[in-house]
Amino acid sequence: MQSAEIADARNLPKKFLDSISLGVVIRTLDGPFAPVPCVSRTAYSRCDDCPDEQGCIIRPVMQEVRDAISQVLDNKTLADMLDMRNSKEFLLNYEI
Repeated sequence: MQSAEIADARNLPKKFLDSISLGVVIRTLDGPFAPVPCVSRTAYSRCDDCPDEQGCIIRPVMQEVRDAISQVLDNKTLADMLDMRNSKEFLLNYEI
């Protein structure tokens, strides 16, 4: 479905849909970006097999991963994706 069709169906301005980030879409469909539950900002839970969360050497790295994913997806909009699809640089190659 094109953004204009979504806007018409929901009686929304098309410009509103252009400002929706991929981060919002993916979080809505799939949940948090955190690779482990102890670094989730919205669905935190302690890892089952972790004896010392404060001393965990993996946790800071997983926070970095979460932040990197968020940085990319929160700064791309649906409009950006449409622009990429329509650009000459975006070419699909299905050679087998």
